[in-house]
Amino acid sequence: MTVEEFAERAGLSPDYVGKVEQGLYVPSAETLVRIAKGLGVEPGDLFPPRGGRDTAAKRRALDELLGTATQLTERELVLLRELARALMRHRA
Repeated sequence: MTVEEFAERAGLSPDYVGKVEQGLYVPSAETLVRIAKGLGVEPGDLFPPRGGRDTAAKRRALDELLGTATQLTERELVLLRELARALMRHRA
């Protein structure tokens, strides 16, 4: 799929998608949901946990990953944590 096709599916501009790919922009929580939709995956799939099937290890890995996302607001971090935890509970 081209950047243009993906951007259309996600409801984003191709320029914005390119800048996210290059690491120039950090998407908001809402945009991460749109990116997941454009890719046809669940938002939690954008954050692959480490530690196999150990849920506690997955939660620690997620917290570690989100803790390094300094450009996200506190509200976005909380929303992402809650979303990922809900997805983990749903899949368990």
